[in-house]
Amino acid sequence: MVAQRYLVAAYALWIVVLGGGGLAYPGREMIAEFGAAILFAVWWFEGPRGRFDPKVRRNLMILVALVLVLPIVQLVPLPPAVWHALPGREIERATLALIGRENSWRPMSMTPDRSLALLLSMLPPLAMLLMVSSMSVKDRMWPALAFAVASLGSMLLGLLATVGKVPLPHVVYTSPNLELLGFVISKNVHADMLLIGMLAAVYAFNASHNRNARARSASYQLLVSGLICAAFSVGVVLTKSRMGIMLLPLALVGAAAMLGSGNRIWTKSLWFGAAGLALVAGTMALVASNNVLVVTLLERFHFKDEMRATIWADSYEVMKVYWPYGAGMGSFMSVFPMGERLEAIQPLWIPRAHNDYLELAIEAGIPGLVCLAAILVMVGGFAVAALRRRGQDRDQRRAAYFALTAFAILALHSLVDYPFRYIATATMAAFAVAMLMPEFKPDEGAGADTIRNPTR
Repeated sequence: MVAQRYLVAAYALWIVVLGGGGLAYPGREMIAEFGAAILFAVWWFEGPRGRFDPKVRRNLMILVALVLVLPIVQLVPLPPAVWHALPGREIERATLALIGRENSWRPMSMTPDRSLALLLSMLPPLAMLLMVSSMSVKDRMWPALAFAVASLGSMLLGLLATVGKVPLPHVVYTSPNLELLGFVISKNVHADMLLIGMLAAVYAFNASHNRNARARSASYQLLVSGLICAAFSVGVVLTKSRMGIMLLPLALVGAAAMLGSGNRIWTKSLWFGAAGLALVAGTMALVASNNVLVVTLLERFHFKDEMRATIWADSYEVMKVYWPYGAGMGSFMSVFPMGERLEAIQPLWIPRAHNDYLELAIEAGIPGLVCLAAILVMVGGFAVAALRRRGQDRDQRRAAYFALTAFAILALHSLVDYPFRYIATATMAAFAVAMLMPEFKPDEGAGADTIRNPTR
C-alpha cells in the first residue's frame, strides 16, 4: 500500500500537466488518457488488499453507471425506424439519402466519434474516484499534495512564459492578452485549478503537520496556510477570469474551515488574519490602481461585448430542436450552428455553450438531466454523511471541507463555463467526491467486499 499512494500521486500529476488541452489539443488529451490508463493498470494489478463498506461499493458502482450509461447507450446502433423518429434528425436523414444510406442503422448520437471521445475522457476521473476511495484517509494526503504541486507548477511556469517571456511552447499555454494559462488552455478553468490547488495545498500541509511532533503551533500553521492562500490568490487574479476571482472568497472560506475545525482560538486568529489580509489587499490596490495589468483586469468586469447571453439564447433554441432525447454527447459544436440566428452569428468559433448544464440538456436531454440530478443528490448525501460521521478525526473533517468547497467551485463555475469538460478539473472533481467516502479498511476476512490483487 505504500507504493500505491505514490502511484495515485503520480496519476494526479500526470492528469493535471497533460489534461488541460480540451478540444483545441486532442493529441495532448489522448496522451493524458493513455498515460492514465497505464498508471491505473499498474495500480489495479498491484491490488489493494482491503475492503469497502458494502454501501460505499454500491454507491461507487451507481456513480460510475450514471456517468457512463448515456454515452454508451448513445453509441448503440438503432434501426432506421427508431432513429428516424428521434427529434431533429431531418437534416441527417436527408443528407444520408443523397448517398443511399438513409435506411442504415445509426446510433442515437449525431456525432458518434465525439461521443466516443467524450466517453474516453470520462475514464480518467472515474479511475481517480476508485483509486482514492480505496485509500486510507492518511494516504489521501498524497494525491492532494500532488494536485497542489502541479497547480503551483502551472502557475509558476505560466508566469515565466507570460510575464517573463520565457519560451515554453511544449509545456504551458500562453495568451496574447497576458492571461495566466499554465497547463490549461482556458483561463477560467485554470482559475478553477488554482483555487482547488490552493485548497489541496492547505489540506496536505495541515494533514502532514498534525503528524509532525516537531512543530504543532497554531500560529505556525496559520502563517504557512495564509502564505499558501496568498500565493495562489495572486495566480487566480492573474488569470483574469472574472468568475474565478468571484469564487476566490468561497475558496478562502473553505481554507478557513479546514484550519478552524470549530476551535475558538483558531476562529479568533482567522478573523485577525482576514482583517490583515484585507488591509494588505487594500494597500496593494491603491498602489496598483494605475497599473496597466490591473486596469485591464478591472475593465473585464464592465462586461463589454459579452457574448454569453446570446450563446445561451441560441443554445436554448437548439435544445428545443433535439428535446427530449438530445443530439448526443459531445455534439454541441456540430449542432449549434443549425440553431444560431443569422443576426447573432459571431466571427468567433463557438465550441461550447458556456453553461455545462445547458450543454448537457442539448446533448443528452431529459435522461442527461436526470443522471446529473442523481449524481448531485448522491454527492450531497456523501457530504452530509461525512460531516455527521461519528468518531472522525480532524483529517476527516478537513477532507470533507476540502471536498465540499472544491466541488462547489466547479459546480458554480459550470453556470457560466465548462470546467467538467476538461480532464484535469473533472479528475479534481472526482478526487473531491472520493474524499467524502468513508475510510478504506484492511481486509478483515470472509464476507468483506474486497479489492484484491488478481495476480496473487
